[in-house]
Amino acid sequence: MHWANVFDVLGGIGLLLSLVVLYLLPILLAWARGHDQLTLISLITLLFGWTILGWVVALLWSITKVDPAAVAVRASIKAERSRAAGRAAGGPPPRS
Repeated sequence: MHWANVFDVLGGIGLLLSLVVLYLLPILLAWARGHDQLTLISLITLLFGWTILGWVVALLWSITKVDPAAVAVRASIKAERSRAAGRAAGGPPPRS
């Protein structure tokens, strides 16, 4: 195998990985920002991102203002579910 072929393959893999990251950019941004609509942004990106318009919509939505109240409510719900699962599994009783 020639080294030129190896570099062509590595370049192709690098290009493919770059395109995948670019396609998933709205999801990555929403996740990094703790966006309260991460699930919907992900669905739009995965289902309609190939249309470019769907990708742009998801990208713009992922960089919109994050609602701190919604994030706090989700964290509270998640914590309560975790406590309930611990009680159901016979874990220690919750602290008062």
